[in-house]
Amino acid sequence: MPSRYLVRLLGTASVTVLIVALQGRVVAQQPQLGVNDLAYLWPVPTNKAEVDSLISAEELITGGRVWSEADFQRVIQQAQSITVPSSAPGRDFQISFAQMAQDFSKASTWKVVGFRVDPSAPGASVETISRFGSTPQIRLVLQPVTIQNNQPEAHDYAAHLAFSYTTVDLTPTSRAVPDRQAFQLIVNDLLSLRAQCRQSGADTSGPFRVHPCLQSRAPSFLSAVRAFLKQRLSPEKLKDIAFMGIRPPEPWIFFAMKRGDDGTFVQRSSPIIGGQNAQMFFMLDPKKVLPAPSTLNVPPLGGVSTATLFQGDAGTTLDTQVFPNAESPKRRDIADVIANPRRSNVLNTDCVSCHTESRRRISLRLADAGEGFRFTRPEGVSGSDESLLPKEDWNLRNFGWFKGAATITTRTANEAAEAVELVNREYLAARPEATPVAAAAVSAGSHGLTLVMTTKSQSDTAALRALVEKLQSLPDNQNPISTALTRLGLVHFARFVFIGERQFAVITTYDGAFEDYVDAFINAVGNVFDAMLAHISDAPPLPVSSHRAEFLAFVKKHDVPSVGPLYSAYPTLTVLDILSAQPAISK
Repeated sequence: MPSRYLVRLLGTASVTVLIVALQGRVVAQQPQLGVNDLAYLWPVPTNKAEVDSLISAEELITGGRVWSEADFQRVIQQAQSITVPSSAPGRDFQISFAQMAQDFSKASTWKVVGFRVDPSAPGASVETISRFGSTPQIRLVLQPVTIQNNQPEAHDYAAHLAFSYTTVDLTPTSRAVPDRQAFQLIVNDLLSLRAQCRQSGADTSGPFRVHPCLQSRAPSFLSAVRAFLKQRLSPEKLKDIAFMGIRPPEPWIFFAMKRGDDGTFVQRSSPIIGGQNAQMFFMLDPKKVLPAPSTLNVPPLGGVSTATLFQGDAGTTLDTQVFPNAESPKRRDIADVIANPRRSNVLNTDCVSCHTESRRRISLRLADAGEGFRFTRPEGVSGSDESLLPKEDWNLRNFGWFKGAATITTRTANEAAEAVELVNREYLAARPEATPVAAAAVSAGSHGLTLVMTTKSQSDTAALRALVEKLQSLPDNQNPISTALTRLGLVHFARFVFIGERQFAVITTYDGAFEDYVDAFINAVGNVFDAMLAHISDAPPLPVSSHRAEFLAFVKKHDVPSVGPLYSAYPTLTVLDILSAQPAISK
C-alpha cells in the first residue's frame, strides 16, 4: 500500500508512530546507496522529442554555466588537430568529423548520455589512495547526437568531463586531498534523488543498468537531475577532459587534456604511452595499438595491456606466462587485471586497454578464467546487467551509447561497485571517525530555527509578501525553495510567516549542526535570501554567498530560541532516514 494512502487512512500522527515502530527493523542503519545511485545512464533516444529532452553542452555552457564556450571549442579544435604517428613513415592519423564537422562544432549537438560520481579517483583502494591521493569527482559523458528524418543517431565519439573536489590545487608533486564537506553535499543530493525516484514508483536497487527513473523519462525527475548537475558542477571544478573519436571507419584515437596554469586546456602526455599525447587502435587486420603501452598495473613486475590479446595467436597462448620469471599472471588473466580498479587506473594503464577488456574477455571466452586477478565485488553491492555488455568488437564504449544501444563494460561496473562501497563506508556509516559531516548530522539530531526579522517599512512588508506569495504559488518542481530543500535532504519542515505589520519569520526544523545548515542554505537558496533581505532592516551585506560570516551572525542574532528542548516524535531519525523508510512502510 503506497504511503500516501496510509496517510489518508491513519492520519499523519499514526504514520509517524508507524515510522518510529519500524525504526529498529528498517532504518536503524544509515541509508545505503547502490550502483544506480552513483551512476546515471540515459536510455537511447528513439525520436526527436526524446533527443530534445536531453541535457546538451549548450545548456551547460549558457544557463548552467558548467563549462565555457572557449573550453568547448578548444576540445573540438584539439580533436580535429591531434596527430598520432603510425609505424609507416609519413602516415599519421587524425580524428575526422568528416561530413558531420559542422554539426559537431555546435554545442547543442553534444548531449549528456550519462554521468558517474566517484568518491576517490584514480581509485578507492588503500594502496591507490596512499600512492596517488584521493580526488572525488563527477564525470560527465557527452556524445554527439544528430537527427535525420526523426531518427536519432549517436555517433562514435565521446567527451568525458571530470569535475574534481579537493581542498588544495594539485601540483605534479602533491597528493590529492578530498574536500569531504563538498562531497558530502553531493552524497546528500544523491540520496534525495534516490528518494524522489522511489516516490515515483521506480527502484534503483539491483543490477547496474540504464537508470530506472531516466528510463521512465519523468519530467520532474529529469528537472531534479538537471538542478543537481547545475548546482554541483562549475567551470573552476572542471580539471580534466578525455576524448575518443575515429577516422571513419578506423582507427579510434584517444587523448586527454588538463587545465593549464593559465586556465586553458592543454594536451596531457602520458608516460604509459611513451610520453605521447594520444593513442590509437586498429581493429582491421592487422590489429594493433599505437604507441605500444608500457603499463605498470602488476607491480613490481611491470604491467599488462590488451594489446597482447589482439595478436594473431592470442586464442592459443592464453596459458602463456606474461612475465618469463613469474608463474602468474598468464595471458588469460590480462582482462581481469585491466577490469580490476584495485590494480588498474588511468595513471598506470593505457586507454585502449580499459576500452577493450570486456570485448576481449567475450571474444576469447575468458568469462570462466581463474579468480587470481579478478575484482571481487564488495558484499551487498550489485553487479551489472550483462545484456548491456558490448555486443561486438567495434563497440569501444565504456559507459554510453553505440549503434542505438546502451553499453556498460565490466571495468565500469567494477569501478561503480568500488565507489559504492567507499561512499557507504566513509560518508554514510554512522561512525564519527569515518564520516565527520554525516555523523555530526545524525548525532546532533533535529533542531529548530525561528528567524524573526523586521522589514524596513510597511511598503517593504507588502513587497516582501508579494515576493514570497509568488514563489510559494509555484509548483514544487518550479519553486526554487522547494527544489533546493529537497536536494539538501536536511529540512523536515519549513514555512514563512508574517507577524503583525513589519515582522517576517522563517521557521524550519533541520538536521545537523547550525553552522553547516546555514552554509548549506546559502549554497542552495542564497539568491532567494538576497531578494528577501533587500526589504529587511539591519540586513547583512549582500549577496550572502560573498558574506557568509556576516549572514551567519545575522541569523544567530535574529533566531528566537525555543523554551526548553525541541520535541520530536522520531528524535533519532533524519530526513533521509524517513525518506528511505517509505518503500518499507508502503508494503
